[in-house]
Amino acid sequence: MGDDEGVRTPHGRYRAVAGVQGAQWMLQYDHGDGWANGYGFSADDRIEDAATLDEIRDLIAHRSESVFNRGPLVALPTERGRLVLSASGLTEVRDGRKSVHPLGPDEIATVARLFFRPFGVA
Repeated sequence: MGDDEGVRTPHGRYRAVAGVQGAQWMLQYDHGDGWANGYGFSADDRIEDAATLDEIRDLIAHRSESVFNRGPLVALPTERGRLVLSASGLTEVRDGRKSVHPLGPDEIATVARLFFRPFGVA
């Protein structure tokens, strides 16, 4: 992998690129607005100590760059992309194009009931 096309999934395009930001490999993703770095990895690294996993978990939970600590969200894959509902609104990715729809609290509750009920969100 590593070409401009990458691999297309219902959630976006992905590719592995060698030698980015000091990593042996970098997983990059394109969810409609260009390639972005996901995470770096090495095929040679092995985690031998559970404490290392604790460090990784803490980085994910507390690092300002982490997308996993910005508040609750729910994502729903669709036939042509995905919907993501967060505290600020609804993001739709369809056919590789991303559109953001800011919503107020009442609108967020309505969208949660309409689109995300199968996940128990309402």
